[in-house]
Amino acid sequence: MPIALSEGRVIHRLFVAATPAGMVEIINTTLQACDWISTAVTGGYRLQGVSPQGLNIYLYVRDLGHTFQAGPLEFIPQCTFNFETIDGAFIGMDHEMIPTLGTCQIVAGCCYLWVSILGMAFHAGGSHFCGQIPFAPDAAACGEAIPALSTNQCFWASGDSVGDVGPRGALLTNGTMSQSEALWNTDYCAGGSAVGSPRFSCLTWASHVFGGFDLPSLILWRNGDDFELEPTLCWGTSNAAIPQLRTQAYDCMIFTDPVAMDTRQTRNGRDYLAFTNLYRFGCLHLIIPTGSFSEGNYAFIST
Repeated sequence: MPIALSEGRVIHRLFVAATPAGMVEIINTTLQACDWISTAVTGGYRLQGVSPQGLNIYLYVRDLGHTFQAGPLEFIPQCTFNFETIDGAFIGMDHEMIPTLGTCQIVAGCCYLWVSILGMAFHAGGSHFCGQIPFAPDAAACGEAIPALSTNQCFWASGDSVGDVGPRGALLTNGTMSQSEALWNTDYCAGGSAVGSPRFSCLTWASHVFGGFDLPSLILWRNGDDFELEPTLCWGTSNAAIPQLRTQAYDCMIFTDPVAMDTRQTRNGRDYLAFTNLYRFGCLHLIIPTGSFSEGNYAFIST
């Protein structure tokens, strides 16, 4: 399967937000620059993204005040994200992020958003959020004799705001992936299951796919080079069902060597940013604009 490229504007931006409202404004401005359509709502914005395949989704980005998690995180101001289908028939779960944990980082395109705190892989109050309309391949796109994968609406989202590591800490399930959710047509698969909940797939022994065990070695070519893999997303028809390979994330790749989060590198003529952190079986790398390797509160835009 070829890599799914959005062929649109990609923005890589670092910023510091003093308040949730400040984060909401910066994300709204950034997504609008990537051609999301913004509508003001109570507490923030409803942004409509359109994928290169013509699929649409709403993403709400709002300052809703605080979280009700028990313990020391209770009532800490949060920025809240959630998806909704265009017809309003389905609303995804709330994902929260604390904007004041440190310098924030955005990678955004026409139908996706990756936002995280630099140098932080996990925080029970929310240190990252990622979500998108992924690419839905069909037999023609794959060049193989597989069943056609038709869809009229689809999204995937994940974070770490309720005590699970999420994709920043691991591609697979080092836990229940409680904040990982996905919609395929009208089939919704929520987080909370080590079996059916959405996750990225990568090379690992089949008997350990669901367990997230620390196996003896990663998979490399015989000369020591790592594999380059399409970032395929899989989930079950329900949380208890065996995952099915359904989609691919836009504008990113999985390399099978463990890399520290926020590492930047150039490979095959493209600049990449490591989103996941030191996962033994691979690292998800986001394509970022050429030349966006400087630190600072700037927006780096590729057209």
